[in-house]
Amino acid sequence: MSTKITKGALSSSVLLCALGAGLAMPQLAAAEGLMLEEVVVTATKRAESLQDVGVSVNAFSAEALERAAVQNSDEVLLKVPNLEIQSNNASTNANIYLRGMGTSGPGFNTVSGVGIYSDEVSLNSPVVNILQVYDLERVEVLRGPQNTLYGRNTTGGAVNFISRKPEIGGELNGYAKVNYGKYEQMDIEGAVGAPIGENAAFRIAGQAQSRDGYNENPFLGGDDTEREKYAVRAQLAYEPSENVAILLKAHAEKVRDTNVRWKSIGVRDPNDPSQPCPNAIKLGGNCVDRNGFRDTDDNDKNFANLVDPANNVDAGGASVHVTVDLDNGMTLTSITAYEQNEYENQEDSDASPATIFHFNQVSEADQVTQELRLASSPDNDLRWIAGLYGFWEETQGDTGPIFAGMNMVNMTRLDLETEVYSAYGEIEYDVSDELTVIGGLRYTAEEKTGTNQTAVRFFSEVGEFLTPEDGQDTMDYDTLTAIPYAMGMDFNSELDAKWEEWGAKIGVEYVLNEDVMLYGNISRGFKGGNFSAAPLQAIAGTADTPVDPEIVLSYEAGAKATLADGAATLNFAVFFSDYTDQQVLRLTNSPGFGLAAALVNIGGSEIYGAEMDLQWVVSEGLFVDAGLGLLRSEIQEYVDDEGNDFAGNELTNAPELTASLSMRKEWELDNGHLFSIGGDVRYSAERQFNLNNSDLLNDDSYARLNLQAMYEFGEEGQHRVLVWGKNVTNELWFRNKSDFSSQGFIQSIVSEPATYGLTFSTKF
Repeated sequence: MSTKITKGALSSSVLLCALGAGLAMPQLAAAEGLMLEEVVVTATKRAESLQDVGVSVNAFSAEALERAAVQNSDEVLLKVPNLEIQSNNASTNANIYLRGMGTSGPGFNTVSGVGIYSDEVSLNSPVVNILQVYDLERVEVLRGPQNTLYGRNTTGGAVNFISRKPEIGGELNGYAKVNYGKYEQMDIEGAVGAPIGENAAFRIAGQAQSRDGYNENPFLGGDDTEREKYAVRAQLAYEPSENVAILLKAHAEKVRDTNVRWKSIGVRDPNDPSQPCPNAIKLGGNCVDRNGFRDTDDNDKNFANLVDPANNVDAGGASVHVTVDLDNGMTLTSITAYEQNEYENQEDSDASPATIFHFNQVSEADQVTQELRLASSPDNDLRWIAGLYGFWEETQGDTGPIFAGMNMVNMTRLDLETEVYSAYGEIEYDVSDELTVIGGLRYTAEEKTGTNQTAVRFFSEVGEFLTPEDGQDTMDYDTLTAIPYAMGMDFNSELDAKWEEWGAKIGVEYVLNEDVMLYGNISRGFKGGNFSAAPLQAIAGTADTPVDPEIVLSYEAGAKATLADGAATLNFAVFFSDYTDQQVLRLTNSPGFGLAAALVNIGGSEIYGAEMDLQWVVSEGLFVDAGLGLLRSEIQEYVDDEGNDFAGNELTNAPELTASLSMRKEWELDNGHLFSIGGDVRYSAERQFNLNNSDLLNDDSYARLNLQAMYEFGEEGQHRVLVWGKNVTNELWFRNKSDFSSQGFIQSIVSEPATYGLTFSTKF
């Protein structure tokens, strides 16, 4: 095992804990002559074995994802311990939480606490953070603050989607895949790559996905929640000389989905909808909303009255990645990238046949990033990386609710320009063959400027805004302000804020023996401040008041062990995080206007827990992959504007236990072909969707089971037929909840029903 480590840890007490844990490693039975395939990651900006990297990281190869029939980012990420996903209604927008740290809300300018990267380019816009999940080489998920090796700083962690690259000097290669499943699901995916002479190569990949709606809508008739997505990626690799490598990449995505439907949980008495419900309040229970509507507990049925709510995305981008190997062993890397997207979103937020509350959002974003890195030779006892990073983004979006009960339409237009300049670096030194020490530092200056324009209009009726004839037209600021009205108000605010913050890391790493490595670190991470795009915030006079940067001080110790003569790896970590000024989107009361959303800082929280990952070749053809996450979170200080004290409550999306288990058994047939069966189960304990920790706003524990069977044939096993089932027990769990009890309901997004299908793929 290499002793050259790029991340590590510190604190004698923490290190002793890790040392004691490492000595207590369980003895797994060896599968004679069998070994796990080495997993190589670039989490530390160098290609290294996963077991040699002193960071908490999960890595999933393209082969592993294909065998598990993974079809979207959720199915990848939920294999990670202590990771949760809170869905917005838009299928392209996911709020990812790692170790209880993340960002919630549908805001188009929301910056995630967990950074999303595609081929080292930060995807800042939440609208497109999970679109490029195809033709991947692997996915890497890092837990904890990332500040001293990454261009874009984060508090919760980082997710890296790494696409397969062109192969210079290789041969014609590629694959084709057809996926057919329940609800007329039809997905087509493929890629082709080939050399161009001796110094260049290309690779083109594409994906088309479609599916009929899985939600039956008895009120409107027909089905809802249709899916339609197209994506393409082209890459050109060129090596003009032995020490220079250039990679050009361009990509585009188009989504034309029908938005995921909310479900309504009534909180009013069915005999008198003006009164609270005296019975247990649950989905499909006896309680109703303010109009007397009661939803069912079927996750494939809804009664919303908004026709074909839009979830439309047009996105694309390009990047130039240049690597120069210098004569002195150093490497210079430049990554220049441009990303843009346009977004259109509609919600039937009350999820009922009546009209109570609908929601619209349109936005566009343009982002330019430039990163420069200089790295020393990886073969020296003293190794370092230094980088400069620039980020420029322009966003404009219109966000607004329509309250039919008040005949009110509101729209907020947020124009925002963001500039970020950072310098970062990390140094590591091998004190001995066993001990490595690490230090890193980051400085960031950030500025946001723009305007917030809010219009409130009252009409004699608002039906024309609620159900447009073509079912796709979203309301925007220009349309609203051009319509004659009986009464209204306008609020305009100038936005300007600057922040300067620093991040740091110190750590050690110790190789106990050739099979066990111990590490620990202390890291200070941060996420910059922001202005809210939430509607009605201007009425409270806070539209021009930004939230402060959030800060996390993280302590971590861990161990990585190779066991059973290379047939197993067991990695685990313990951690503690002191979280300050966490940015949270809160629903608050707006006098005279009902509910309003606001982006706020909560004073402080503490998070601690542990994680374990096991991969094991139990016997010939039998593979086990298991993960376990333990987590406790507690708000230390937060009193909202209404005087509610949240101290002692749990953070949102931080279940105390997450666990996953995957098993696969292979048989080699007499004809040389391969047959395998497998399954994976993911368990999550109860989690909260609101800082109130109300029983109405949580998600009970659940377990989701997926099954697969694969037949591989051909001279090199290049042809595959895969039969799969998702959520085969039809388990129902909540993916989000929001409190609209003042309107008589809790809105929720529930899991998709059981699905199954068949996949055929071939490689060449």
